[in-house]
Amino acid sequence: MMFFPILLVILLFMYFSDNHGGRRRYDDYREDRGRASDILDRRFAEGDISEEEYLRRRSMLRER
Repeated sequence: MMFFPILLVILLFMYFSDNHGGRRRYDDYREDRGRASDILDRRFAEGDISEEEYLRRRSMLRER
């Protein structure tokens, strides 16, 4: 009987915690773009992609 109120409190806490109910903030998207740029830089440095591909993808990231 006491299990359901406790479960409800836990679920409400999870919903209203850091992720704000599953919605992402604008800053989160900016961080993703920064991470994508870091990954792209690393892949180019390791020789996984050509210079042309690197420049094309980098310009695509900057347009967003």
